[in-house]
Amino acid sequence: MQFKINLKPAHENMGLSAYEVAKRLRSDGYKISETTVNKYAEGVVIQKTLSQVILKLCDFYAVDWRDPSVVEVVEDPEMESTLAVA
Repeated sequence: MQFKINLKPAHENMGLSAYEVAKRLRSDGYKISETTVNKYAEGVVIQKTLSQVILKLCDFYAVDWRDPSVVEVVEDPEMESTLAVA
């Protein structure tokens, strides 16, 4: 299982730069870099874990991480092929 994360629309709706988002989150005591914010602000990211960073960004952008347009669970094709062989 993997997670397809799409925070670009939420980031664009916020109207802030990645630097400003990171700065505001850091002022709230959360350690996050501009590079990390930019990674999720630029487009869809697929990863194997749903980290606290994603949950914090979803909270900041006021979006629900359970919304499939924000975070979608996708099957891992590598895992499927391994299961089919076994």
